[in-house]
Amino acid sequence: MSRWTGKCDFCDDCEMIHNPQEMIEKSKIYIGYAKLDIKKEKDLIPYYTHLVSSAFYNKEEGNIIHLGRDSFINSEEKDFLTWKVRDCIKYARKAKKEKVTFNYDYVKSQKYFSYWGSDDFIWKEIIERINKNDEIIKYHISNDYRKSDYFIQEWIIPNYFYGIHDSMHDRMRREFVEYAYENGFSKLMYNDENKVYYAEGEYHPIIIDFCRAIQDFEEMKKKYKEE
Repeated sequence: MSRWTGKCDFCDDCEMIHNPQEMIEKSKIYIGYAKLDIKKEKDLIPYYTHLVSSAFYNKEEGNIIHLGRDSFINSEEKDFLTWKVRDCIKYARKAKKEKVTFNYDYVKSQKYFSYWGSDDFIWKEIIERINKNDEIIKYHISNDYRKSDYFIQEWIIPNYFYGIHDSMHDRMRREFVEYAYENGFSKLMYNDENKVYYAEGEYHPIIIDFCRAIQDFEEMKKKYKEE
């Protein structure tokens, strides 16, 4: 199991099942239809937290590996956020019918409310955004969980609940960013005045996006710290 994702991810594939040099010399690695430009061992690192969606391994002919389109850290976090958003939309509709205030206390009072693995401020932020955007509760959410998950993840979250992260996946990101930095990649840092600076190294968008997600998490914690 990977040190970051808890899954058998691309890092395990490179460092335990095979080895990085073999990956470079004998593998074609894709995300979707895009072939990754892998020339040295370091080039593999940004994709270490992706899962292998399909693979063909052959010592003579070489390997063909397809990775998931996003880091497992991001995709699992989005799964966790999806059920919170779905529940909050349901509770917001119920509160409207009952003509009561839709807030965190109301959500916690619901019979089937599940707090599992959550930070209070995530629920509060979701509730705040629903209250600021009345149209959210008007969207049709299918009773089919696969359909509703797809709609929430591909439309609702990108448009209304972007930038919401939880403490478990924040820890995963921090550990991976530090590993990448120790192996020569740049990282985006913020000082006490919230000013951005770069820790020197090779730029990679996946690592920098992780850094921005870490900052989003810090800003949300500060927003609700005094409550």
